[in-house]
Amino acid sequence: MKIVLVFFCFTFSSTFIAQVTVKKDSVIAKNITVFNSNFKEFEVVGNLVYAITKGDSLIQINLKNNRTSIVKNNVRSITKNQQNKIIAVTDKGKVLQQIRKKNFKVVDSFEGNAHKILVDKNNNYIIVTSKYVRYQKENFIPEDDSPMYRKAGRVGKSKTLIPIDVYYLDDESRVWFGYDAGEWGGDICFFDLNKKQLFSEDYIDTSVPNENYTEEKTDKWNPKIRWKTKAEELKDYPDKVKVIEGDTILKFPSNLYISNIKGITQNEKGDYYIATSMMHFSVSSELSKKIKTGQKDFYKEIDISDVLEHEIYEEKKQEYIDNDGKIKETTSHPWKESLEYLGGITYNPYDKKVYYYTNNGFWKLIENENTYSKEFIFRPWINWTYGMADAVGYQMNVTKFEFISEKELVFLTTNNGIGYFDGKAIKYFK
Repeated sequence: MKIVLVFFCFTFSSTFIAQVTVKKDSVIAKNITVFNSNFKEFEVVGNLVYAITKGDSLIQINLKNNRTSIVKNNVRSITKNQQNKIIAVTDKGKVLQQIRKKNFKVVDSFEGNAHKILVDKNNNYIIVTSKYVRYQKENFIPEDDSPMYRKAGRVGKSKTLIPIDVYYLDDESRVWFGYDAGEWGGDICFFDLNKKQLFSEDYIDTSVPNENYTEEKTDKWNPKIRWKTKAEELKDYPDKVKVIEGDTILKFPSNLYISNIKGITQNEKGDYYIATSMMHFSVSSELSKKIKTGQKDFYKEIDISDVLEHEIYEEKKQEYIDNDGKIKETTSHPWKESLEYLGGITYNPYDKKVYYYTNNGFWKLIENENTYSKEFIFRPWINWTYGMADAVGYQMNVTKFEFISEKELVFLTTNNGIGYFDGKAIKYFK
């Protein structure tokens, strides 16, 4: 692989900038070091990127001329309203609305530490704090047993809401709160903006394909757990499970078994695409699609993980020693093991396609009736502080990306700052 290095530096506004151009993998990448910081989140307004550093400074990056400046300190989270004005929350419990450029006015206040701010289609902001969810200047506190209080899969007695890993405001005015607890799994909760209601719901498993299946399917870690057959689910949950023209459909959110969440998006039809992934001894990833049906709030689920790189393990005989010391034989069932770590997923409104990121790069999801394939876009230059160029996982992930034209996108990495891809090359701001 040919590598070309070009070093130069210059100053403006008393800010030092160092640039390094590297040809690596599939694209040219240029490093622009200004604040020497990674970032927690960003919003794009025209050619400007507003981003929050790890130290809670709100900065502005001009994608065209690379100029950067500090807008405000002590900012915890940002979003943009329908007029492309920045709305921010501070560590002092203030909600700020941008008037122009670096001028802001206080429009509300709240208690607790701010985790995230979002805005709905009517410019009402939704604030998630360590104490409650605030919407239209009302505070909503989850029930005592809500997963919003849990840590690492355990139910605690804490009254402090834990930080949320993935947020998404869908077309049905529901805010998704996704938790990733590593090997402990994770949970998903919601806030309905129309009903002003926090809620979560258990997942209904209809994975047993044969309605006449009678053998009990048990969990080896907990023999008391038993999955019901599809026929049983239809009987026990008639308002949540239906069979329409041979397809089993479930009512939202009974159709969601989400663990280790990485991203959520919707297409123009209202179908959901959900990415989950975990790195624990090995990599496991799942890409699924929830197809909107003619039944209100009912979705058909399709696993489209086959587009990811994976290895198939065939069925084989294995011997084991039982409790009496006798040698017995069992058959291991075939299974697939993912070889890619999934990151963010998003819908491109310019070409109406869904894109996702893995450690192998950015990919466009190609959908043709009932078949799914992928198209490689580019692989960004992402490394890990401690070396290990071939490592995968959260240390080398892209947690968010947004298209600003059909070919241009801005993306947030966990370790290499904010990237801007203009369709041909990348600039990293760090």
